[in-house]
Amino acid sequence: MPKQKKTGLKQTLTPEEIQSMKTGSVGPALSDALPMEDPAPVTTPVATAPSLSPEEAALIMQARQAQTKMSSVGAIDTGPQTTQSHMPPPDDTFLEINGMPSAGAFYPTQAYGQPLRVQDLLLIQSVDERNITGRFDQIFNRRLWGISPGEILIIDELFLALWLRATSFEGYNFPAMPFTCNTCKYETKADEASFNWPDIAWDVTDVAEKVKLYEKGYYETILPKSQIPVKIFLRRRKHMTIVQELIKKDFWDYGKEPSSEYYELLLMSSILDIGANDLRQTAAYIQELPAIDFVTLIKEINKSSMEATPIISTKCPQCQETNPVTGYPFRPDIYLPTDT
Repeated sequence: MPKQKKTGLKQTLTPEEIQSMKTGSVGPALSDALPMEDPAPVTTPVATAPSLSPEEAALIMQARQAQTKMSSVGAIDTGPQTTQSHMPPPDDTFLEINGMPSAGAFYPTQAYGQPLRVQDLLLIQSVDERNITGRFDQIFNRRLWGISPGEILIIDELFLALWLRATSFEGYNFPAMPFTCNTCKYETKADEASFNWPDIAWDVTDVAEKVKLYEKGYYETILPKSQIPVKIFLRRRKHMTIVQELIKKDFWDYGKEPSSEYYELLLMSSILDIGANDLRQTAAYIQELPAIDFVTLIKEINKSSMEATPIISTKCPQCQETNPVTGYPFRPDIYLPTDT
């Protein structure tokens, strides 16, 4: 099965890579983080947002209005909602969050956030692949307003995590990942360079096109061989939660790991409504599809998916030329800059 491209916090490092950070090959561990060099003043974080025309902005506004209306009559499965989604934030520590890769097009209200607290940092410092989703559920639930953790689109997840860090540690740059300078070919080592929040831009698939495609809250197609109607939803954090809960119940609790093929099958199943009752049934149903239906389903999911890749402008420490560095894995240690 072709591996589905994933974004957001699932870009976190593996346990082996986290261990390598502790030995210095990738960067400092959280427990012995190095001080950031040359901290630059930071105002309210603003990242480069997707460029939208007036027509695209109007489409986004229509999408928000339609989602709010359809949610109120039960036409969209938006999952658990809290009353905060339709209320202003409780105090001025909450700032407007703008510039999300999705442009906020698929949320019914404006999102707000406030700086992290110590209880959040304690959760982050021991994050791993098995607990990262649940721990950020807690953090997002405490620090975001106007959007529930499960409804966050995966393409916005990394943005929001980094936004919280930038807001919480004003004046401290982000440590850069290793890269080779395009100009002088100097091989920059881990944390030898840094970047600031405004240095991050996001390479995003066509948001306005997806707004049209998902005007009903889902995209519907019919499989060619079996003629089965399938609803495809945008991937949100709640879909990842469903998958992780099932894997824990069926595998982790027994000291086992699912095969990569079965894991990918569950990821695919979590965003589909194919007439089955639960995730296991959906996965089993997909496994029995005719080959042409399965290939068609993968193509339709890829066509309707939204992806966002951070492009980071980083100065070479040798020649000071700016290099566009693609990608930024979620690293627990960036949340705790210290002056030791």
